[in-house]
Amino acid sequence: MSSQVTGVSLLITAAFPLCAAAASYLFFIAASLGIARSSLTKLEEMLDAGRPGARRAIRILQEPGQYLLCTQFGRLLSSITAGFCLALCVRAISRLLSSEEAGAHPLSFLISAIIVVSVLAGLLVLVQVVKAVSLQRPEQTLCCISGLLCVVFSVFGPLLMFAHKAVSGVLNRFDIEA
Repeated sequence: MSSQVTGVSLLITAAFPLCAAAASYLFFIAASLGIARSSLTKLEEMLDAGRPGARRAIRILQEPGQYLLCTQFGRLLSSITAGFCLALCVRAISRLLSSEEAGAHPLSFLISAIIVVSVLAGLLVLVQVVKAVSLQRPEQTLCCISGLLCVVFSVFGPLLMFAHKAVSGVLNRFDIEA
């Protein structure tokens, strides 16, 4: 019984951060595509038409390199978090499928793997949907997410800019432009 309780609590503990990591990964994909594909002219037209978020989107496009660096960092961080949480989910599912007395059920790892692969397939579908929308409507996407992206950048931007300058300094010593 205690193994199952531990398995349930571990599964719940891993599932919430997994969902948050997946959502943030999707957010950063949309943000990077919105930045890379948006037209400043179209965003200015949207600003004139009163589109919410257009002013922030324009500000983002004025410094796209810094914001793209932020989206890369966000994708990396959310990928690492999702991988760790998936590993915890596999362990939790294995615990739920086995008993303390009998040990691990021979099929528990296989069933866990099938569940994880199914979750990953679902995430892949979501990634494709987010990519399609972001590529077809980059300005609208950027306007919608610009507020949250500015908040994320205000938190991580100083650290990322420091790291970028440090890397640039090292690369410049080898006559490589960053």
